[in-house]
Amino acid sequence: MRNYALKFGEDKIKYTDFLEDLFTVRFDLLRSRLMDINVMNWNEKFLLECGGDKLIDGCRMHIADVKMCLGNSKELTLFANQINNLIGHAELDDRQTIDVAVFGKALKPLIERMYTVEALRRKAQLIQFGQFRAEVVQVPEYEDLDLFRVFRDFDENQKGFLDTKEYAHCLEKFEALGLNMRERTYISLVADINLNGRIDYQEFMKHFSHTLYNLKYNDAL
Repeated sequence: MRNYALKFGEDKIKYTDFLEDLFTVRFDLLRSRLMDINVMNWNEKFLLECGGDKLIDGCRMHIADVKMCLGNSKELTLFANQINNLIGHAELDDRQTIDVAVFGKALKPLIERMYTVEALRRKAQLIQFGQFRAEVVQVPEYEDLDLFRVFRDFDENQKGFLDTKEYAHCLEKFEALGLNMRERTYISLVADINLNGRIDYQEFMKHFSHTLYNLKYNDAL
């Protein structure tokens, strides 16, 4: 309530919006607290067990299947963007697959560092006390049309779609962005809106700058 009063003024508080936001915050906090408890007992073989017939070569899974397993996990209660970011830390091969035996072991320290209640509290305090400001976020300068041309030229059959591997390749080719593999993987997963491995690159151009800014903002924070 105090933050709302400071932001809007005491006579302009929208109590309905405040209650809705308060419910959302409490719900998100509950999710994080549940994950705090469950991550302590994280089963490093969860992805191997979840993979089933989707496993390739016994221990590898396509990133789309990894994303589905993590999204369906009741223990982790991760949001889609958090999952995309975590998968970005994995090592991909040319088939866009991950060694889930290795990635399963890496997940616990990654989650503890970024998404537990304590980690989120530290970030919130940095913002609240002015130790982190949006002005420090460095976003590369580029022209939307130049980026779109890279996607369009790679789309030889003019289907209007690229798969996640092709999309990531275009991001690598567009040197103005200077993205590393983790960043390219993250944006490609976000761009796969329908979770079918097909990215409507023209439609996603509407969201690209916002996605890029969020990525850089959270990296800086």
